[in-house]
Amino acid sequence: MLARLTHGTIRLLDRVLRHTAAWNEIPAHQRTGRWGEEEAYFCLKKLGYVLVARNYGSARRRGKLT
Repeated sequence: MLARLTHGTIRLLDRVLRHTAAWNEIPAHQRTGRWGEEEAYFCLKKLGYVLVARNYGSARRRGKLT
């Protein structure tokens, strides 16, 4: 139940963001990637997985670990 509420809230915030100037500043491939990461997160949550971190970055490694 809480996951559904969180997912709905994020979707609502995404809709609000689309009507701001900041949305157009984000490249299309990054918007698609962000959407995909959110969908993957909620899909895994629904299957019972427990995610320990999202978009984890390390000082020793360049980039992020997904």
